[in-house]
This record gives sequence, C-alpha cells and structure tokens, in this order.
Amino acid sequence: MTNTGDKAGKDVVEFYYTAPYEKGGIEKSAVELGDYAKTKLLGPGESEEVVVTVSAEDMASYDAYDNNKNGFAGYELDEGTYTFSIRTDSHTVKNQFNIDLKDNIQYQEDGTTGNTVSNKFTDADAVDGVSLDGSESESGIIYLTRSDFAGTYPKENTKTREMAENVKKLNLYTDEMANDWIDENDEPITTGAKNNLKVEENGKLTELGIELGSDYDDPKWEDVLDQLTIKEMQTAVNYAYVNTGAFESVGKPIALDFDGPNQVGSFTQGMNASGTGFANATVLAQTWNKDLAFNQGLQMGQEGAAFGYGGLYGPSVNIHRSPLNGRNYEYFSEDSILSGLMSGNEVKGVMSAGMYVYIKHFICNDGESGIYRDSVYLWMPEQALREVYLKPFRILVEDYGATGLMTSYNRIGAVWAGGSEALLTGILRDEWGFKGTVVTDFSDHAEYMNGGQMLRAGGDIWMNMMSPINGETESASYQKALRETAKHIIYTYLNARVTNMNYAEKTGNTDILRPTITKQTNLVQKIVKVLYVLAAVLILWMAYALWKDVKKRKILKAEGYYEKKKQEKLAKKKK
Repeated sequence: MTNTGDKAGKDVVEFYYTAPYEKGGIEKSAVELGDYAKTKLLGPGESEEVVVTVSAEDMASYDAYDNNKNGFAGYELDEGTYTFSIRTDSHTVKNQFNIDLKDNIQYQEDGTTGNTVSNKFTDADAVDGVSLDGSESESGIIYLTRSDFAGTYPKENTKTREMAENVKKLNLYTDEMANDWIDENDEPITTGAKNNLKVEENGKLTELGIELGSDYDDPKWEDVLDQLTIKEMQTAVNYAYVNTGAFESVGKPIALDFDGPNQVGSFTQGMNASGTGFANATVLAQTWNKDLAFNQGLQMGQEGAAFGYGGLYGPSVNIHRSPLNGRNYEYFSEDSILSGLMSGNEVKGVMSAGMYVYIKHFICNDGESGIYRDSVYLWMPEQALREVYLKPFRILVEDYGATGLMTSYNRIGAVWAGGSEALLTGILRDEWGFKGTVVTDFSDHAEYMNGGQMLRAGGDIWMNMMSPINGETESASYQKALRETAKHIIYTYLNARVTNMNYAEKTGNTDILRPTITKQTNLVQKIVKVLYVLAAVLILWMAYALWKDVKKRKILKAEGYYEKKKQEKLAKKKK
C-alpha cells in the first residue's frame, strides 16, 4: 500500500472472495469479506506491505439441505473457480486473481476443535423439536434466494402468522419437560467435602487457582468441585444479576459485573464508578483498526479492574440486519467478519486486563418490539444462522478465547434462545468446545424465559433474582447440571485473572496486573449497595403513594366530588 497523496494518512486493505455459484445450488453471496488490514500512518510517498489471509474452511458454505446433491449436509467448498480480490470497499476492485478447485471439499469436523459438525436446527435433525426454517410449522415462509431475487424479494409486510400446534407445545417449559430430561444413569454428586482447597486467598489466586484457571480439564477440578454445597451452586445460578456468585467453600468471592459495553459503570451497581465513555461499537468498526479495538478493550478492562469489577456485559456482536433495529448502537456491523475481528480484539484487550466478558446477544437479537422482546419468533434456514449470525460468536470463542456469552430475549424458531439445547449445547459447547459461562438476558417474564429450561439446555446463570428455578430439583441429573454450571462460573473467573498474569509476563508490564481488592473495599461496596437499595425502596414507596393519590382522585371524580366543589365556588362568587 502506497500513499500517493500529499498528506499523511492511513488506509484499509480489504480482501474479498467470490465462490462458484450454480442456480438452485447452495446459496452464496456474490462477494464476501475474508479479511482486512489497516496500514500504519503513511507519509506522502511512503509504502507498507500488509498481510491478509482467509482459510479455506472459513470460505466454506453451510449446505443444510444438500442442495448440491452430493449426499452431504454441512460445511463444504464446491468445485470451481474462486476469485480473490483486493478492494477499497465491497464494490471497488483494485486487483484480483483466480484459483481453481478441482474437487469438492467437505468439512465434517470443526477445524479448530476437531468436534463433529452436523445439522442442529433443520427438519428431523432439529434438536429443539421444530425446524428453524418453519417448514414444519405451517408458516408458509418464502426466503429470499439468489436464483430468483426479484420473485422472492418481499414487497409488503408479512401479516402475523397463527402459531402452529407444534410451536404452541414448546411455548412454555413444563414440569413434564423437566422430568423427561432426567437421565436415570446419572449418579448423585459429592458436595460439602472437607478437602481444604482454595482457589483464592486474600484477594489473590492461589497456585491451585492459577493451575485451574489455565486448564479447564485439570483433574484437580474434581476435588475442588466436591467441596461446593448445593446452596452455593443454586444461589450462583439463580441470583446473579451483574455479579457472579461467591463460592466461599473454595475461596471464590462474589465478582461484580458492569452492565454496558462502552463505559465502566452501571446504574444497578452501588460502586459509584464511572469510567471513560468510549465511542460505540459501530463507530469503532468504522475505523477498521484492530489495534485500536484491542487498546480500547485493554483500557476499559484496566478501568473496570481498578473499580473492582470482575466482568462486563459486552461487547455486542449482533448483526445490523436493519437500520431500524433499536440496538444497532451496541453492534459493530452488518458484516460477520468485521464484527468478529473487531470485537475479538476488544475482548482480547479486556481479558488481558483481567476481566471476563459476556458477549451479547446469543443469538439473533437483531430487532426489538417494545418491551415484549421475548415474544418474537425468528425463522430462518440453518445456513443463514451459521454463516451470518453465529459466525462472529464463533470467531470470538474459537479464535479469541471468549469465556462468557449472554443469550437473547427472542425465540430461535420455537424455543427461547436462552433455553435452546441446540444452540447452547449442540453448537456452542459440542461443536465450538466452549468452556465458559452463559448468562441469560434479564428474564422479566420468567414463565417465557425459564430458568429451569436454561439450566437443562446448557446455560449457567439465570438473570432473574425474583423467581426460583422451576422444575424438579432433587434428581442426580439436576445436581450434575448445577456442578457443571459451578465449574463454568469459577473457570471464567479464574481464567480472566490468569490471562492478565500471562499478558503482564509476556509484555513485561507489571502495572497491568489487576489490583488486589481488599476486604475494606468490599465493605464499602456493600454499604453503598445498601444505600442504593434504600433509595430504590424510597422511590417505590413514592411511586406507590402517587398511585394511591391518583386512584383516590379518580374515585372522588366519579362520585362528583370535584364538580360539587366547583359549584360551591361558583355559588360563593355570585354572593
């Protein structure tokens, strides 16, 4: 890249590819972003060589229906000519070259984890019971297709569809569903063991804590988990808005999280913390600057750690599906690669400072309908889900080591995203190998965003605080799920701190190490939290008093009190 102008500046090298396409075959975009790189500040006449890469697997299309009729459903590369191009934007080509692929390539396993990849949302393979494309639910949906763009492009708003019977059956999570989930082969777990093991003492990780935070599969985990009590685990799962619960039996303290992706601070926290207000994700994405994203994350992580926070609710990588989406300011882009790489570098920065993240909103929170976001049912082919909406999350988990995700309000097909076994277990844990913590978004309608359903689907923390986990709570299967959840939570906490220690060692910068949070600091936080609670109670009391006053006035008006007073005043004036 050479600066041919007379002013210093930076520019972006964008690397695109075009895959071979046949009408009626696998759906494909005409051009897709594969990678990009931003130059350093170049003076007039100065040049820089940058490297952009895209792996063959990352170019593969997901063929859920075997549209190319080769007997395979999954990620694959069709044979044919692939065109690679250097562009200044998605339309302006500066240079290009072709590579011919003689034979079809199929990816039966995830190239990062080695785990088997298969349909999780389609037809008879739908883990949650109803096909995500709506083909089994009398939806009559017509999807946009490249083979007939004009004929399938929607020309008017679709009327609200009547819910099919198979969708109605999954509308609420029942006790019967919870009982059906029990595996009689599961054995009771050990709890309350006196192994005298601690992962943290006096605000610092122990050698054991460092070891476990470095290796999720370390066999010493079992002795640590044996010390936990059922009450500790249930509390951590059930009462965890803007915090991850304490496991005092192993020395893991409560860790406070701040709610919001662009600034340290949270209106729900009693910490009086206010950090730097950064530009939102969309502005950050428009810089196409990975280093800037990392540095922003690093700064935010340092500020959060200085205030005593353990994690943050963000960043957010949903897709700009429409310019009318009410949460676009939290999201990076309409492109999965740009979203994944920019957010990935930000997450890398935050974790390098010793904080974990909950990346939002898993999955498809790309539109909002007032306060009833949990009533939205989203339908799509599994290919669209994987190639567009899941891709940035996959990049974050597999390439950047993200250990926290937040689920969304909406339904993914017939099932709430926070309670989708296909999503949380089938793809996230079984395919991508995710070891961390999944928290729900705020479950203000608990019957539709069900904590018991979340736990059994592979989630960890139910952001509710008002309702107990429903369904049976006595089986060995339930206890096993609690134990796995506790491990996810503790690992997420430890791993962020180990990441911070490793970054400090790698860079030689000990100033980046998280400050030790003392008991005095925790006491101050508790006092301030009490004051916030008292303030909230006062506000509620005032609201109640106002409501009673309004209600009284309505009654008096209905009884003619005000009209009577008015007539009395008029009578006095006449006198």
